[in-house]
Amino acid sequence: MPLKRPTRHEFKVEGDQVAHVPTGKCYAASPGSAEIANENAVDIEDYREAEIREMAKQILRERVRISERLR
Repeated sequence: MPLKRPTRHEFKVEGDQVAHVPTGKCYAASPGSAEIANENAVDIEDYREAEIREMAKQILRERVRISERLR
């Protein structure tokens, strides 16, 4: 069975944390940082962990850019 590719709409952002809803994989960054500081260990099912992580990093970078524009 081919692996699923994560899409942007599968992620939920709450403050400094981003979660991949289908798998429950969560990544947290320090306030004002785009770097992942913490993540949970879960079974990612039919996804590649590197793809989920890369999408989460992109979302965390967007979060920092948006907050810098709002200052």
